[in-house]
Amino acid sequence: PIRGSLIFGRLLDAREVNSLSRLIGVAASIRRLKDGPLPKDVASARRRMWRSGQVIIRPINRNVIAGYSLIDDIYEKPVLIARIEMQRSIYNRALSVTNYSLAALIVLSLIFGVTNSWLILRGIRREREFDRKTHEFYRQTITAATNGKLIITSSPDIDRLCGRPAIEWAIREPDDLPDVRNTTYQEARSAGIDEDRAWKLATCVGEAATNALKHAGGGKARLCRRPDGLLFVMADHGPGIPALRIPDVALRRGYSTAGTLGMGYKVMIAFADKVYLATGQKGTTVAVEMKTEPDEPSGEAADLGRLT
Repeated sequence: PIRGSLIFGRLLDAREVNSLSRLIGVAASIRRLKDGPLPKDVASARRRMWRSGQVIIRPINRNVIAGYSLIDDIYEKPVLIARIEMQRSIYNRALSVTNYSLAALIVLSLIFGVTNSWLILRGIRREREFDRKTHEFYRQTITAATNGKLIITSSPDIDRLCGRPAIEWAIREPDDLPDVRNTTYQEARSAGIDEDRAWKLATCVGEAATNALKHAGGGKARLCRRPDGLLFVMADHGPGIPALRIPDVALRRGYSTAGTLGMGYKVMIAFADKVYLATGQKGTTVAVEMKTEPDEPSGEAADLGRLT
């Protein structure tokens, strides 16, 4: 009968461990658990393996990764801890590829963003230039068609033309109009404007104020004294007049943006010496100028009077 056990072993010293490291191509080390204090990473791995019984693999730094395993004795009791260390070459190559890819993506995104922004800005500039040229075309066309009596301008220009107003009104309802018309008529007569032209100015005032009530629910009216006459200004915060409709509003007989018989601007152009119009999405400002002494009418101005 068999009795006892025959055990073969080999001394595993530092020389054998180094030989093993050269054989497998990675740095290996083996420590006895009973030997003095273990390195910090080995002690930490030992505690985790003691609880889980599994091999532990963890990165040491960006370039090195280590694996740890417990080695049992013949009584299946852990006596040694093995540590294998290897370079993270695959990780570093993948990291480099990722970094290069991210850098290329960022560069491409910047190029795309700059190009796209440039194209958008270019389109905006072209659109603004087109709008500017369109506005200038309408302004010159309307000025020529009205013999210089209707001038398309801006609200700040009208404000500078008016200066400090002599009288101001808040137009909120139709009952406000008689006082504005009558006061303007009296001011015109006091300024030396003859009766017929004073009534024409009062009529223009009524048309401008009526337009503000009809299209914007009211607005602010001003009467400004000028060295050579009077300037009445009516400003509202309505939707404004689209640029493409200005010729129809100013020149086309019977046209109105409100769907009613539209003669307001035609009356103002025919009766006043000059009409200044500023309109946009923030509202409309119209100014009616009546000089103390009328200008000599031309043939075109006489024809314009037939619009009314």
